[in-house]
Amino acid sequence: MFKLQELENLKQNLTIEEVLELLYTLVVLKKLSAIPHTRINLFNEKSIRFEDLKSQLKEVKNIYDVTEILDGLEKIENVKDDLFIELFNISQNVEIPSIYEAFEYREGLHTSVVSKQIVELSIKLLDEENESPIYVPFKDGLKVSELTTRKVCCEYDDSKKSFVASLLRLWDNKKIDFRLTDSLEKPKFSQENSLEKFDSVIAFPPLSLMKQFDTMGDKFNRFKIHKNVKRLDVAHFEHVISQTKNKAVILMPVGFTFRSGIEEEFRKYLIENNILETMIQLPPNMYSATSIETTLFIINKNKNNKNIQFINLKDEKFLTKIGRKTVLKDINEIVKIYLEKKVESHSRIISYEVIKNNNFNFSIDRYITKNESIPSSFKWIKLENVSIIRKSQTLKDVDDGENVVELSPSDFSFAGYTISGKKIKKININEKQFETYKLKPYDILVSAKGVVGKIGIVGENINYLLASQAIQVIRLEKDNDIKSEAICLYMYLKSDIGQKALMKIVQGTAMPQISTKELKNFNIPKLSVLEKSNVINTFNKEIEKYDEIAKLQNDILKIHANYLK
Repeated sequence: MFKLQELENLKQNLTIEEVLELLYTLVVLKKLSAIPHTRINLFNEKSIRFEDLKSQLKEVKNIYDVTEILDGLEKIENVKDDLFIELFNISQNVEIPSIYEAFEYREGLHTSVVSKQIVELSIKLLDEENESPIYVPFKDGLKVSELTTRKVCCEYDDSKKSFVASLLRLWDNKKIDFRLTDSLEKPKFSQENSLEKFDSVIAFPPLSLMKQFDTMGDKFNRFKIHKNVKRLDVAHFEHVISQTKNKAVILMPVGFTFRSGIEEEFRKYLIENNILETMIQLPPNMYSATSIETTLFIINKNKNNKNIQFINLKDEKFLTKIGRKTVLKDINEIVKIYLEKKVESHSRIISYEVIKNNNFNFSIDRYITKNESIPSSFKWIKLENVSIIRKSQTLKDVDDGENVVELSPSDFSFAGYTISGKKIKKININEKQFETYKLKPYDILVSAKGVVGKIGIVGENINYLLASQAIQVIRLEKDNDIKSEAICLYMYLKSDIGQKALMKIVQGTAMPQISTKELKNFNIPKLSVLEKSNVINTFNKEIEKYDEIAKLQNDILKIHANYLK
C-alpha cells in the first residue's frame, strides 16, 4: 500500500493538496477508462503531460460531471513533467489509499478531524430505516457519505471539498449534493424565504468558533436566542434546528452543556420546547490534533414525553485500546442503549423538573455519578438558606497598609482549622471593601477555580485574613452555635459523599470552577442532634490523628538531621 507521506518528497513546488488532486484525478480516470465507450484514451499514450490530462477532461465533459475537477486543476500552476509522470505511474501500478483516506490525511495536516467512529455513531443514531437524504451543514458531509448509502446533501465553504465530491461521484457513484457556501451566512438548501426541511440531519460545526455574525438580516428567521455574541455555537445549533423536520445529531463542545449566559438560555429553550431527546458525553481524544471533550445532542421533534436521556461514554464499559489510542468498543451497543432507553450505571432518564431545578445545566456529572452512596435518611436544605456565599476579590496593596494574610487553597490545613497562610499583602483595613471580604472564625472555604474541591475552615483568634480569588467563602447565618454548624458543614464537604456532590457542580475542563450560583443551590444534609455530635467527635479525632502524624514527621526529620548519631 502506497503511503501518502511519500508524496511529501515528490511534491516539488506544489502543495500536498495539489499533488493529491492530481494523483486522484488520474486514479478516477483510470477506473473510468475500463468502461467501454468512455472515450478516455489517456492511458494508452506512451508519454503524458499535465496538459494532456486537462485536454482529456474537456473531451469527456459532456459524458461525466467533471466541471469542478477541471476548474480545480486549472488553478494548479507549474506542474513539472517529471512529477506528473511519477504520479501517473503511481496511479497505474500502485495500490493506494481510498479517496476518503487521502483527503482526510490532507485535512488532518491543518485542523482537528472528527473521528470516523463519531461519524458512524451519529449515522446509526438516526432512524436506520429512513432512506431520505441526510443534510450535513458546515463540514464533514463527505465523511458521512463514506459510511452511508443514503444521499448526502452537504454545504461547505471550501472549494476543495467540491473537487473531492466530484471525484467521489465518479469513483463510487456516491449520491452527494454538494453546495459551496457558508451554511450560516447563506444556506443554499432553500427556496426564496424558506429553508428545505430534512428528516435527518448530522452536524459537526466548528467548535466554539469566535466570529462576528449579524443575525438581523436573516430572512429565514432562524435565530431565536443567538444575538450579537461572537461565539457561534448557539447560532450553529439554531441553524440545524431550522432545517430539521424530524431528528438531528449535533456535536458540541462539552462547555456548551454548562456555560452560563446565552448558552444557558438556549439550553432552557431546548427543554421548554421539548425537542432535546438525548445527550451523549463522548470520551476525550475523539478528535485528532486536540484532546477537546465533546457531547452529542440528539434533537427529536416528535418526542412523546418530556424526559431527557443522558449517556456517559467515558465509562470504561464502552472503551478499549488500539495501540495507544482509546476507541469506542461497540457502537451498536451504544445505539441499543439509546433506542431502548436503558437505565444503567452509565445511562439515566432525567425529568424536566430535575433539569429545571439544576438551572438547565446539562453537565453529565450532575445526573450520572459512579458509586452513589448518599443515605436515604438524609433531609436536605439549600446552602443559600443557611448562609451567605461570596466569591472573594483581590484587594490592592497600599504602601501604608496593614499586614494581611491572603489565603490560597494550598494554605488549607489538612485537618482542623486554618489560621494563617504564606502570602502577605499591605491592605487599608479601614476601607469598606476590606470589611466586606475579611474572613471571620468558622467561615468555610471552598477552592473553586483550577484545583477545585479543597475545603478549609477558619479558626479562632486569627489576625487579618483574606481569601484569594480562587476561593468561595461560605458564612453561616445561624444565630446560635455557629461553630458546631460550621464543623458539620466542613466535614460534609470534605467527605466522599460531599466531594462527589461538589464534583457534580464543577464547570469547565481546561479551567474547572464552581460558581457562586451553583453553590447557592447546593444541597447539604440537615442533621439531627445526635448526628451533629458524632460529626464533631470525628472532627476532633481527625485533628488528634493529624497531630500524631505531624509529630511522627518531625521525629523523622530529626533522624535525617542526625544520621551519624
